[in-house]
Amino acid sequence: MQGRILDWTAGFGVILAADGHRYWFDTPDWQGGAPPAKGQPVEFDGDDATDKASSVTPLSQPSSDNEYARRGLRTETLIAIGVALTVIVLAGLVLFWWGSR
Repeated sequence: MQGRILDWTAGFGVILAADGHRYWFDTPDWQGGAPPAKGQPVEFDGDDATDKASSVTPLSQPSSDNEYARRGLRTETLIAIGVALTVIVLAGLVLFWWGSR
């Protein structure tokens, strides 16, 4: 199965599978060299009866159907544009006020 890591704290993690099902895993199940990261795409074996993930392996390349990565990039880009426009508008207002004195 494939999914992404929703959370990782103190040796315990949660994965959101591509089908929307959530699975939990702990440190012995992690097969990566570096610690898991929130949002990281992974491949794993899931047990639907216990909601347990095993053999959790990080994917080096996000899969082509990984909507999470594309959505995250768009959100960050829109936030950056919004902040930049806010700064430009505020700078314009300050210059207008300064020039009208």
